[in-house]
Amino acid sequence: MLNLATIRKTAELTQNDLAQKLGIDQSVVSKTERLEDMLLSTLMDYLSAAGVVDAKMVVHVNGREIELDLRSLHRQARD
Repeated sequence: MLNLATIRKTAELTQNDLAQKLGIDQSVVSKTERLEDMLLSTLMDYLSAAGVVDAKMVVHVNGREIELDLRSLHRQARD
């Protein structure tokens, strides 16, 4: 199963590296990687710190594929 830790490892970062980028403790990164439910802002902060530049989510509704740009959703949530 792909998860946040997979993204971090692909970016060649340790939990400590990511924690430093986020200005938090390593234990918070560990807990975040185990969460099953999180705020979009938490996800986007994590992804940005890991170097993700094009975060998208694809959903299927009534046979249609809809792609959501998570960066724009994240900006809208902060406005």
